Amino acid sequence: MQDDNYGGVIPTASSKTFQLRGYQAEMVAESMKDNVIVVMDTGSGKTHIAIERTRAELETCEPGQVIWFLAPTVALCEQQYDAFQSNIPGVGHQLLCGRDDVELWTTQAEWDRVLLNVRVVISTHAVLLDALTHGFVKLSKLALLIFDEGQFVALTQQHLSIKVL
Repeated sequence: MQDDNYGGVIPTASSKTFQLRGYQAEMVAESMKDNVIVVMDTGSGKTHIAIERTRAELETCEPGQVIWFLAPTVALCEQQYDAFQSNIPGVGHQLLCGRDDVELWTTQAEWDRVLLNVRVVISTHAVLLDALTHGFVKLSKLALLIFDEGQFVALTQQHLSIKVL
């Protein structure tokens, strides 16, 4: 489903639409031009910004590239996976967490099988860091990288998101 140049309407699986607020649309537009950090209160619509930015990227990126969304906890990954799946139907989504025994995937073939036809990956930082470190996922395959709960990155140099960066 296309949304006329990411114009603010997000079709969902239930055919409802979400109209971005002005500040959300502005953040999406800015993120199309440059890297941005979106810092807003809980419940202010950061997830909708991430979803709309993802939709826009899916329309322009190469077919083999993926959008990778990172969250610090499994619970947040599950929550975001549900949001992305219901708001961006029709594309392959994959949730990857430690409980999937990702650290035991030791071949490129395993990673290729799991990511086949996947356009949006939701995972913890550790999953992507491990995949990048071992060369199973190449940076060139990532069209967009989104960090959820990014405000915690600045709190410690040891945070896994710093290592991903």
